[in-house]
Amino acid sequence: MIPNTILFDAYGTLLDVSGPGRRLAEKYGDIANDIGARVRILQITYSWHSSMMGRYAPFFDLTRHAVNVAMAEHGFQHEAFLDEFMEGFAQIEAFPDVAETLVLLKEQGINPVILSNGEKRYLERAFSHAGLMEQLSDIITVEEIRIFKPTMDVYRHAQEKCLVRGFVSSNPWDVTGASTFGFRTFWLNRQNRVFDGLAKPDDYSMIRSLKDILHHMANS
Repeated sequence: MIPNTILFDAYGTLLDVSGPGRRLAEKYGDIANDIGARVRILQITYSWHSSMMGRYAPFFDLTRHAVNVAMAEHGFQHEAFLDEFMEGFAQIEAFPDVAETLVLLKEQGINPVILSNGEKRYLERAFSHAGLMEQLSDIITVEEIRIFKPTMDVYRHAQEKCLVRGFVSSNPWDVTGASTFGFRTFWLNRQNRVFDGLAKPDDYSMIRSLKDILHHMANS
C-alpha cells in the first residue's frame, strides 16, 4: 500500500496529447493537427465502447485504429504517417508545469502515482523520455483489470493499492468518474474550458495550473 498518494491521469493531464500532431504538422501541414485532434476523440470513444461491450483492447491498439479512421475521414493517405504518429505518441512530451510540481510534491512527502487507461510500457517510455520517472512512485494502469476509466472498478483498483488523498485530471469525464467513486477530485483546467462532464461544481475543485495542487495539499 502506497501512503499519502495523489493520483494523476496521464494523457491530457501530465502528457500533452496535442504533441504528436503538432510535431508532424511541420512535415505534413495542418492536416496532422486535425488528425491528431480527431484521434483524441476517437481514443476516448473507443475505450468507452470497449468497456461497455466487455471487450478490452489495449489503449495503443485503439489509438492505432483511431489514426487509421481519422486519416480515412480526412482522405489522407501516407504510409509513413501512422507509424510516425504512433512513435510520437510513445514519446509524448510533458506539460511545462509537471516536472517542478512532481519534485515539490515528493519533497513534501507526497507520492505522485499515475492512474491511466494507457499501457504501462508506453507510459514508462513517455515519462522516461520526459525525465520524470524518478518523480513517480508508481504507474497503475487498466491493463491489470482490463476495463477503462471512468468505470468505478478502475478507481477502486487504485484505492486498493494506495492511500489516496486526491485525484487530478484535465478530462471532465475522468473527474466525474473519480468524484462519483468518492475521491477528492481536482479538475486541471489549463485552457479556461467549460466543464462538460456530469459532475456538479461541488463535486470537484478546479485548478488552473498543476502547481495549484501544492496549495491544496498543504492546507488539507
